[in-house]
Amino acid sequence: MEEREMNEFAWTGLFLVTGTCFLGFNQLIRILDGGPVSIFSWVGISSLFMGLIHWARTNKKRPRRNTRKEWIS
Repeated sequence: MEEREMNEFAWTGLFLVTGTCFLGFNQLIRILDGGPVSIFSWVGISSLFMGLIHWARTNKKRPRRNTRKEWIS
């Protein structure tokens, strides 16, 4: 890894963890209280969506490495 990549903040991870936690907390409230709280659902779904978009954009920008080993004869 390059030094620059190690110092970047992991936005994709933040979005995915936030979305998963909000949806999980919404399910916990639904089990305990009986009714869903729609704000947690919307925040969770939008965070997961933003995480997937950010993941796709980061992988598109990243240059592909040549992983094929060629033997020098």
